[in-house]
Amino acid sequence: MQPNAGSGSQQKFSFKIPVKGVDPSRVAFVQVLFGNANASAPPFCLVHYDPSAKALRVYRGPGPLDFTSPATPGTPSGDLQNTFCKVDSTASAASFSGDELDLAITVGFLGPMAGDRVVYWRLQQTSGADSGWQSVGNWTVTP
Repeated sequence: MQPNAGSGSQQKFSFKIPVKGVDPSRVAFVQVLFGNANASAPPFCLVHYDPSAKALRVYRGPGPLDFTSPATPGTPSGDLQNTFCKVDSTASAASFSGDELDLAITVGFLGPMAGDRVVYWRLQQTSGADSGWQSVGNWTVTP
């Protein structure tokens, strides 16, 4: 992740997620989470990317599948927001390059996210194989 540490209320984050040995068509989704040491403890900002649909979403909760409407990276959308963060789909991008999925997301953090956060990513294949949450950096959200 670049940057892998820092602070601010808005940032473009770039992830190089390894997919070596995985056919890109078999990547079901990639998720990026800005949260706490316990990844499932609120507050958190969860960004979901579905490569087959070329769709970014932001988790709203409370249900497990409660996401915003999809937006294609590189195109405008006003819907990628919850009470903790908003994603600028226009300034975001995703593509496969060799053995990596390059995912760039521009995230604006909202007031409740202020504080020290851990950044994670996760990849799930269509077969159900799951990388689990991988800690890749830290970010201090400023009010």
